[in-house]
Amino acid sequence: MEEELKSEGKYELFTTPGGKEIVNFDKEEFYLFSEKKDGEYISSIDPDPNELNSRATGKYFFVGAKSKDNPGGSLYLEDGSEYRKLEFPEGFPTKKDDPGKKIRRTNDRFKKEEILKNMES
Repeated sequence: MEEELKSEGKYELFTTPGGKEIVNFDKEEFYLFSEKKDGEYISSIDPDPNELNSRATGKYFFVGAKSKDNPGGSLYLEDGSEYRKLEFPEGFPTKKDDPGKKIRRTNDRFKKEEILKNMES
């Protein structure tokens, strides 16, 4: 599958008082990670910023297929000198009214150069 860079920027990861994780991209959109019976999902949310505790910040890359027929992609979040990978087999929720999209956290870690090189091959 040929991949291309769909978006990149800065992220901030938060936790709620209840322990849920929320990620913010480029100080614009907020997304909630939630567990359901059949796996983990990410969905758009409008949280109260006063109730969020910042846990991590860094750069991100969202990489997806060049083909419009394949909505899947991978999100890479900077974590120290490496990036951790989250897979989005159903694509990324792009609108407020999109239902949550299933994700898969991996233990894979990559250097920035590896991510960019994989897109070229």
